Order: sequence, then structure tokens, then C-alpha cells
Amino acid sequence: MQELFRYAHHGHVLKLIVPEVNTKYGHRSFSYIGPKLFNRLPESVTCSENVDVFKAVLKTYLFELSMVDVERLIK
Repeated sequence: MQELFRYAHHGHVLKLIVPEVNTKYGHRSFSYIGPKLFNRLPESVTCSENVDVFKAVLKTYLFELSMVDVERLIK
């Protein structure tokens, strides 16, 4: 999956580059929405030591969100 994304380092924070969309439904593609959502996660989630820690922290973060917060995250 790493091949689907391009990375941009801003200091010590990892951000994914959101590609430009040229089609009507391009904003629904995984390669567009994935980086967009990842970049909106708090640094406490994205700076995890490894994949297992990332999954656990992400799960906890998402369960603590209200529905209003979830709607803001995906828009």
C-alpha cells in the first residue's frame, strides 16, 4: 500500500500528499481520501511506533469521537 501514497515530511511530522483529482468521481478514490483522512488524524495517532500500536491508538481515538466529530473528520 505504500506505493499508493507519496510522502511529504514537515519537520518531524509525516504527512501524505493528496493527489489532484481530474475526474468527476476522483474524490471518492482510496488514493485521494486515504491521505486526506490520515492527514486529519492527530499527531498522537500518526506518530505511532509500529503498525500494531497505530491500529490500537487509532481504534481508541475513533471510538472516543462523537458522531459530529466523525462527520467533521470525513468532510
